[in-house]
Amino acid sequence: MKNRLLLFLFLLPLLWIGTSNSHDWGDDFSQYLLQAKNLAQDRPQTNQELVFAEGELPYAIVAYPVGFPILLAPFFDYFGLYIPPYLLLNAFFIILTTLFLFDYLKRSFDIKYSFLIAILFAYNLISLVLKKEILSEFPFTLLLFSILLLIKSDRRKSFAFAGLLAGFMISIRVSGIVILPALFGWYLMTQRQFPLKKRLVDCAVFSALAVTVFYLLNVALFEIDLKNFLGFYADQFESNRLMLPSNFFSFFQKTGEAIFPPLQSTLWTILLMIIILTGFYKKFKEGGLAEWFFIFYLLLIIVYPYASSGLRFIYPVLPFLIIYLVKGIQTIYQFITSKEKSFQLLTIIFSVSIFLSFRLFFSLPNPDGPYSTDAHSALNHIRTNTPENAIVLFSRARALNLYAERKSTFLIQNKSEQENLTILKKLHCDYILYADERSGAFNQSLQDFLMINKSEYDTIYKVDRFLLLKMKTELSQ
Repeated sequence: MKNRLLLFLFLLPLLWIGTSNSHDWGDDFSQYLLQAKNLAQDRPQTNQELVFAEGELPYAIVAYPVGFPILLAPFFDYFGLYIPPYLLLNAFFIILTTLFLFDYLKRSFDIKYSFLIAILFAYNLISLVLKKEILSEFPFTLLLFSILLLIKSDRRKSFAFAGLLAGFMISIRVSGIVILPALFGWYLMTQRQFPLKKRLVDCAVFSALAVTVFYLLNVALFEIDLKNFLGFYADQFESNRLMLPSNFFSFFQKTGEAIFPPLQSTLWTILLMIIILTGFYKKFKEGGLAEWFFIFYLLLIIVYPYASSGLRFIYPVLPFLIIYLVKGIQTIYQFITSKEKSFQLLTIIFSVSIFLSFRLFFSLPNPDGPYSTDAHSALNHIRTNTPENAIVLFSRARALNLYAERKSTFLIQNKSEQENLTILKKLHCDYILYADERSGAFNQSLQDFLMINKSEYDTIYKVDRFLLLKMKTELSQ
């Protein structure tokens, strides 16, 4: 308890670091808040305010699984679009996850190593940067470590409760589904001291409870349109195919940037891969569930065709990567010196890493998003000076829907300017909100569209980096 209290005190600064009334333009957080708003106002989860072109691939899904919006709904009901409470919720998740990680680490490390790894997880660059955004990865990682702490191979009650948590974890991020094959692989292949019947029953109970919780939350109680959700990601895979080599290397490259932010070289990435894979091999031989989860999760994210969000995808397994890094350094150090004195070396490495992370983090500009002065003015103008049934084209469609409270649409990326113009005519689009090159909402395709179709709109409002354009009557009717 004394060690937990000391760690908790070390983590308290997270409540202040990065907490501000601002957010970037990322559309995912807008979707989460839209669904939280729907819950708070007792409306369906599916967002019907995004206007899709008939027969075209959708720009976004109509609803994410309901787990994260359920957690956000009480905050939205009380605070609305005031951002600091949501960022404080992030800090709470990180602190609690770090405390759970500390308890998990004590199974295979002594106190000083456990403390060191926990601190690096909480204060590395990935955690600090992502903490400034409303992301489902935070509660997802907390639930993951809750499950890892609960699972005990000789207690069926632990499997049952962990199965319930797994259902909620999958309802937060569907990538959590990999806990099911991970559990089967770990329990059936490594826990052979138990009868096969017991292992099969325990796995069946865990899986049945997880699937039941997911079904109740996302079909029976709150309909998220699973067909649309699964179809959207199936289309993404179909249109992008597999990108295994680039995603695999990118995974470790982003990890390397988190450990030592200024280092972004191929040599450093390869060296880090060698150390981490060495540590993974040593940990895998210990027969833990976490390593099975890591394998399946890694397979999932290296085949997913969206490497640009690697920081988010890495976060749930970042604790394992740090553990493997420590284990790898211990193994290599002991092989070279035949002694176990790696703690001093790791303390130096991790201290420098945290220092560099803080230095880079505090040099980053404030997020450019809907809370900037000019963006707020443009969105407020749309909300107060356009018809309630207006359709607005914007590069961040869900953010416009959330903040301007208007139906929104977007350009189809694989269509020409003339094809998109035809689509907008069919949709009866009324307005276009354009963000120039200085804004984080800038979109090159939208700029090209406007350059080609200058005769199709009039400028009716201008504020610094934003223009509001009115489509010609024959286009919007």
